[in-house]
Amino acid sequence: MASQTTSDSSPDTPVVLMTRPRADSEDFIAGLKQRELHFNTVISPLMRIVFTDDPIDIDGVRGLIFTSSNGVAAWTARELRANLPTYVVGPSTALAARSIGLSPDITAQNAAALVDELRKEDVQGPLLHLSGRHTRGDVAGELTAMGVET
Repeated sequence: MASQTTSDSSPDTPVVLMTRPRADSEDFIAGLKQRELHFNTVISPLMRIVFTDDPIDIDGVRGLIFTSSNGVAAWTARELRANLPTYVVGPSTALAARSIGLSPDITAQNAAALVDELRKEDVQGPLLHLSGRHTRGDVAGELTAMGVET
C-alpha cells in the first residue's frame, strides 16, 4: 500500500516517487530532507526483501562480495562470521560492511567496475557473492567466466 508524506503543500512542489523497499525508500528520503529540499513523497514499494534459508557453505571461500547493503544484512541474519577479504559496490554497502566488522578491500561504484577491479587485482577464488535473485549485472557469472570461481 502506498503512503504519502507531504513536505510542502504548494501545488508546484515536486513529487518524489519511491518504488524501492520501504526501509530503503525512507532512508533515501531522509537523506534528501537533510539537504533542506522541498518535495512531496509517495512511497510505493514494488518489491520487498525476503531472506531465504538456502544453505550457504563458506568452507574454502577466499573472499566475500556484497553488491548491496541487503547482502550484508543477509550475511548478518545468518550469523555468519569470517575474516575474509571483502569487496563491495557503493559507499552504503561499504558502510554496512564496516558496521558488522568487515573491512572492504575494494569499494567500486557499480557491479561492472567491481568486476574490473577484481580482474586487475588478480583476486583468487572461490568467492562468495551474497545477492538477491534480481540483480543488475551478473557479477558471479562474469568472475567465474574469467576463471575466478564465484
